[in-house]
Amino acid sequence: MNIFARLPRRLCLLCLTCLLCQAVFAKDLSKFPDWNPEIYQTEFFLETKGSRNEAMRMWISRVEKDNKGDPSLPDVFGGKQIKLRDKESDVIAKLDSLDHLERAAAPVRWTKPVGYCERRSITCYHYSLHSYILKNDPRSCIFLYFSDDEYNLERFTLVMRNVPFVAGEEFFLYPDVYPADGKLVGDKSVSNWKKDIAAWNALSEYEQYFCMLSLPLITRNCQEVFSVNPEPVQDLFADMSESQRILERDWDCHSREDFIKMIDDFNSRKGFTAPLYESLSWVVDYYPGKTAEEISALECLSMKNTASLFFVAQMKKKLGEYGLLAWENGRVLAGLRWSIGAGWLSEQEAMQYARPLIDEILDCYASWDDYLAHYAIGRGFDMLLKCYDIFANQYYVFVDSLKYAREYDNDDKVHQLSFHGIKFPAKKQNGNPVLSCNDAWYDPSELAAKWERAYALSQKDYYDLQTGDIMELEYFCSMKSKVPCAALKRIEICEAKGMSDRDMLLYYGWALDSMRKIVRWKRGLDSEYKIYTDFYCDYLTKIINQKDYDRLYVALYDLGDEYSTRNKWLYHLYSLYYRLRMEETKSERKIKKFKKRIVELENQTRDGNYITVEDEEAQQLVDRLGEILRNGVTVSFNKLEGE
Repeated sequence: MNIFARLPRRLCLLCLTCLLCQAVFAKDLSKFPDWNPEIYQTEFFLETKGSRNEAMRMWISRVEKDNKGDPSLPDVFGGKQIKLRDKESDVIAKLDSLDHLERAAAPVRWTKPVGYCERRSITCYHYSLHSYILKNDPRSCIFLYFSDDEYNLERFTLVMRNVPFVAGEEFFLYPDVYPADGKLVGDKSVSNWKKDIAAWNALSEYEQYFCMLSLPLITRNCQEVFSVNPEPVQDLFADMSESQRILERDWDCHSREDFIKMIDDFNSRKGFTAPLYESLSWVVDYYPGKTAEEISALECLSMKNTASLFFVAQMKKKLGEYGLLAWENGRVLAGLRWSIGAGWLSEQEAMQYARPLIDEILDCYASWDDYLAHYAIGRGFDMLLKCYDIFANQYYVFVDSLKYAREYDNDDKVHQLSFHGIKFPAKKQNGNPVLSCNDAWYDPSELAAKWERAYALSQKDYYDLQTGDIMELEYFCSMKSKVPCAALKRIEICEAKGMSDRDMLLYYGWALDSMRKIVRWKRGLDSEYKIYTDFYCDYLTKIINQKDYDRLYVALYDLGDEYSTRNKWLYHLYSLYYRLRMEETKSERKIKKFKKRIVELENQTRDGNYITVEDEEAQQLVDRLGEILRNGVTVSFNKLEGE
C-alpha cells in the first residue's frame, strides 16, 4: 500500500516538499527537518515563463496558529539558524557570509498601504525582497521577504526551474510576480512585465502623463495602464466595450455627442463638484468662528450641503487654493481614455482635450504623492455627496496607485515601473501645502458622522427604509430641529406617515423657529430661497386649508414682502391670501386694492400678455382663486395645484 495514502492530504504535500527540496540542495548542506503543519504552511505549483522556463515554487510562511515560538527555517543556510521574524539586517549579514549562495540582484524595496488605525490614518509597511542563487545548482534560487511590521522575515520561497538562473535577470526585479498570497497577479508573468515596460517607454511624454494621472480610476476598473487606449484589445463577442459601459452607467453618456457636451459643460462650469465645493468654502470663510450647524441655519442649507460643510471646513486648508482640481481633472482624464476605448474619440482628439488638464495638474502640484493626496481628498468629497464609504474610496486610490510608484534601490530604471521619477514642474504651486498620503484622510467628528448618516438615510425613499432607520432619522431630526433642513426632513417623515394637516401644523410651528434665523438675503447657496420658500408654500397651504387666519397673518409677516421672492408658487399663495382678505371686508376700496395686488402678483409669473384690473381675465382669476379656497389647496414641496 502506498505510504502516502495513509496521510492527510496536507501532510502528503509536506512530505513531497521535503523529498523535492532534498534533491535540490548540495549534499554538504543539512537536510530539511521534519515539518510541523501547525508551524509552517507550504504550497507547490508550476509556473510557465516561456517554453524553456518551467519553474516549481515552494512557499513557506508562518500560520496564525503559531503565536509563541519562532522555529528555524529548513537548514539550507549553512547552519546559520535563521528564523522567521528575524531582522532583515541580521539575516542578510548571515547569508552574504555564505560561499554557496550568490546574490541574484539588488534588493527590491517598496511600500504598501495595508490598513488604517483608529484615527483613520493609513498604515504603510515597507517591504523588501532579497534573492539568492545556489551556486552548486544554479537552477534553484531562494527569495526572502521582509517587512517592518512585527513579522520582519515573513516568508521564504524556493524556486526551481529547468534553465539556470543568472544574476540580474528580470526574473528578480518584480515583487508583484510573487505576491503575499503566493499566486500570480492575473496573467502578470515576467514576460508580461517586460511588455508593460516596453509599452511604457514607447509612449511620448504627454502620453505617459495622460496614463499616469488617470491611473486610479483605470486600475480600479481593471483596465490597461500602459496604453492611452485602456482597451487596446476588444472583446469581439461583447455587445459593447467596458469603457462604453462605464461611460453609460456612471457618466450618463451614450454617444460621442453626449460625451463632448459633457466635456464642454465641465470646462464652462470649471468642474463637476468643484462649484459646490467652492461655494461651501466661501461660506465657511464668510462666517469665521461659526459651526457647520450655525452656518446651515443662517444660510438654510440642504442636508447634503450641511453634511458636506463639515468635510469642507476640515479639509479646505489642505486642499489650498486649487480645491478639487486634482480629482476633477484626473477623473476627466480617465473619462477621455474611456471615450477612446468606446470608439467615440480618436487618441489625437482625446489628447487635445487632455493637454490643458494635464498642464494644470503638473503646474499646480509638487509631486506624484502630492497629486495623489489631493486627488484622494477630492474623491472623498465626491463619495460623500453620493453617500458612499469615503475612507474605502480614498484608501483604494493609494492601493491602486502606489504599486506603480515604488522607490527602487537599484539604478536599472529602464527595467522598472516607477512614477516617482516623473517630474512635476509646479510652476503655479504658489506656496500651497505639499501633501503626502497620510494627509489625505478625512476624520469626521462624531457630529459630522451623524450628519453624514442622516443625509444618506434622507436620500432613500421613505418606503424603502427599515423601521429602525426611520426612527433613527426622525430622532436625529428632532434633536436638530433648530437647523432648517433637519426640521423640514422631520416634517417630511411625519407627512409620509399620513398625519392630518391640523396635526402637521404643530411640526410646522416648531420649524418656524429655525426659519426665522435665516439671513434675509442669503449670501451663499440656494440664493433664491428654495428650501425657505418650499417650506412656506407647504405651511401656508395647510393654514389656508384650515382657515386659520390668525396663524396665516403671522406666517406672512415672517415671510416678508412678497416682492422679495422669486418663487411663483409663493406668488400664488399671496394671491390666495389677498383673495381671503377680499372676503373679509365690505369696503369697495379695499376690495379693489386687494384685487389689484392679485393681478400684480399674477403678472409676476408671466413672460408677457400682462393683464389689468379692468380686464375680464382679472375677474376670472379672482373667481378661480375663490374656487381653490373652497375646495382646498395641495402643495408638496415644489408643486402647487388647486383641487
